[in-house]
Parts: sequence; C-alpha cells; structure tokens
Amino acid sequence: MTTLCYRGIRYDRPDTTLEMTESDILAHYRGNAYHIRYPKHMDIPQPTMLCKYRGVAYRTLADGSIAHVPSTSRNELTPVAVSVAQDELHRIHAQNICSRLNERLAAAKAHGDANLIAILERESQELVCPR
Repeated sequence: MTTLCYRGIRYDRPDTTLEMTESDILAHYRGNAYHIRYPKHMDIPQPTMLCKYRGVAYRTLADGSIAHVPSTSRNELTPVAVSVAQDELHRIHAQNICSRLNERLAAAKAHGDANLIAILERESQELVCPR
C-alpha cells in the first residue's frame, strides 16, 4: 500500500500494477532504440440491456454479443397474415399508380398532347390498368 496525503489528510492507496506487454515496434528517441510497451488488453464486461430496433427486441450480453428476444405479444401477425397484408398492400399500390396514370391521361387528352397520350396509354397497357 502507498500512503498519500491530500489537503493534510493521509490515506492508503493499494498498489496497482498494470501488466505491460512489449511490442515488436522499435522506436528511436535521441539516438536510443527501444521497444514500445503498452498495457495488456483487459476485457471490460459490457452491460446487458434490453433493446428494440424497428420493432424487433434484442438483448446485449456481457460478452458484447447480441441475442434475439422471443416475442411474448399475442397480437403479432402470423406469417399468413403478413403475406395477406403484403398482397393487399401491393394491390392498393398498383391501384393508386393506375388511378394517377388515368388522371395524367385525362389531362393529356384535355391539352391535346398526342405524344404524351401515346406514352401514357403504352404505360397503362404495361401495368395492366383497367380503363
């Protein structure tokens, strides 16, 4: 133990030794060569936390790795429900594109732009939009 004094108060501090490792790097200072020494790597335990990213729960572990947390919620969508929801989403998206295309086609006909009308009708046929 080392005895230290701060503002007149003496206290003992335990001696801490830091284990040093000598590297292969050779340095020079004022003509003297020496190997660089650095402290030996010490593992620092990481805190464990329960986190959520974009709705997916996970846990960080003490070793720094990540573990998936199984969901306990009863109102989650099943894979079939997700598939149905995605199909409905694709159908609505295609319907919105076709309705916007029909609006543009009507505006082109109102302006009498034959070139734009031909382009929009071709696009409508490619998307298989109802008229």
